[in-house]
Amino acid sequence: MLKAIMLILILQLHAPSQASDLSFRGANIALWGFNYDWLESTLRKLREIGFDSVLLTVYLKMDSPNSSYVRRFEYTPEDDEIRLAISKAREMGFRVLLRVAIYLDSGWGGDVMPEDMSSWLESYKSYLIRYSRLGADGFILGAELCSIDKREEFRELVKEVRRNYSGILGYSANWGSEETSFWDLLDFIGIDAYYPVGDWDRIHAESIEPLLKYGKPIIFTEIGYRSIKNAHERPWDWKIKSEVDYGEQARLWSLFLEVEAPRISGFFHWAEAPWGDDGTGYSIIGKPAEGVMRRGLMKLLLSSNPAYCVASEVDERSLREAQPGAEVGEDCRIIVGGPFANPRSRIYEANFGRDELRINRSVYRSLWGKLDYALLTFREGRIYLMGVHRFGTKAAIMWLSTGLYFTSAVIRWRDLNGDGDVEMEEIDVIYMRA
Repeated sequence: MLKAIMLILILQLHAPSQASDLSFRGANIALWGFNYDWLESTLRKLREIGFDSVLLTVYLKMDSPNSSYVRRFEYTPEDDEIRLAISKAREMGFRVLLRVAIYLDSGWGGDVMPEDMSSWLESYKSYLIRYSRLGADGFILGAELCSIDKREEFRELVKEVRRNYSGILGYSANWGSEETSFWDLLDFIGIDAYYPVGDWDRIHAESIEPLLKYGKPIIFTEIGYRSIKNAHERPWDWKIKSEVDYGEQARLWSLFLEVEAPRISGFFHWAEAPWGDDGTGYSIIGKPAEGVMRRGLMKLLLSSNPAYCVASEVDERSLREAQPGAEVGEDCRIIVGGPFANPRSRIYEANFGRDELRINRSVYRSLWGKLDYALLTFREGRIYLMGVHRFGTKAAIMWLSTGLYFTSAVIRWRDLNGDGDVEMEEIDVIYMRA
């Protein structure tokens, strides 16, 4: 009996945690040093775009690819600063993953090949254990160490981290080197996915489908495109000189969001970083790719059958009529009900009267049972539906299925056939901002 109990305990220690939700629509933030004002502003912008998660990367340094230890350097934040970043992101509604990555003056993680592997592992492990205790929702124990991540010693390192950490645990493998020695020990398979983009169907079949044998969610822990000409040829190359091309970046994001994103469990846009963007970098904020991302995130949200929050029994009845199989709960992504949804979406310029909706200087007057309006908005990863009466609310819920994606929209329902109910052909768009 004692041996059986010990065996169960050992299996539990080595088993991945039972994470309930490993679906992420996130963005990377590089903690290259620490600038609180920049961090707060960037987090707010990312939340407005619709991201639900952030991946914070902390950099440690090796003095050469063959060095036998890792160390902090001038761009490694203090532990309290990392805790503050985690806390601020969570306060804004993000789920937070924390990752450790290696910086080299010349080279990248794939060049790491320590002279004394045993000493390097001990040095690296001390930081992994330390950072895993800083309070993030999940921890990623390395990135792109493809010269050593297939070795048995690295597997033993992962086991040791697992013994000391019970949260969501992952790793970022490099594209083209997706296999490791330890996927079975982790909660998800992470890939830094800088595949040269041509045919996502081929890429998926050759590089992603073989990983399904592990039975784990697959998450692109990095994917991004610079806003330059021919960015699809070498997406990983942050040094290459080329002309600015915002349209190319937007096109590549649109292709990914449409074709590949629905087939994996999640992704993290690379990246927003304090080192800035001269117009040719990976940032999407303020570029056409930002609009593409907003629409793509909304489409992914709707395809995931999200739960609804409702203001009243009347709103729930409208929901049941429009979407019979919809889930109603507190952990929701679609909020239904005029005055109920409005303050939560912070659309304070919209005011609901007894029979009207006012938005700035525009007034939309409803006539019970014959004419109604609704405001819809996509903010901070959630959709808010605000009908003047229940007919507008029901029309808004039905209109979501049309495949039109928006930042905000006003729709109108008119009872054209006189039956006192809402049909899709009776709904039209008064205003829509993509």
